[in-house]
Amino acid sequence: MIDGNHVNGVRLAGPYARLVRLTMSFNSLTELPVLPDAPKLSLLDVTNNYISVVRDASFTCCRMLRHLCLARNRITSVSVSAFRFLTRLTEIDLADNRLSALPSSLFRACSTLSVLDLSRNRL
Repeated sequence: MIDGNHVNGVRLAGPYARLVRLTMSFNSLTELPVLPDAPKLSLLDVTNNYISVVRDASFTCCRMLRHLCLARNRITSVSVSAFRFLTRLTEIDLADNRLSALPSSLFRACSTLSVLDLSRNRL
């Protein structure tokens, strides 16, 4: 847990073979953290930061993610392939961002997705 520390950048060295949950809420992150190989990571929570873009390579290190919390940031753009390796994802929270459009195929690889929160965006 790295919550509420005013952290504005994170570059973790790894691999983290046993890391299951990583929360970095209430910081000052402007980009998603650069994560090492984390094969067991199932929850990533970066709510309440200043992240504006979700890029293609953001989650290649953690293909076992089930819960992804990106709410209450400043996200305006999500790359069309951002979630392509997240086939086990069951929940994505993108509420309270600045999204005005999303690629139609954005969640295609997320065949187990059961919760998608896009509330309070500009969609």
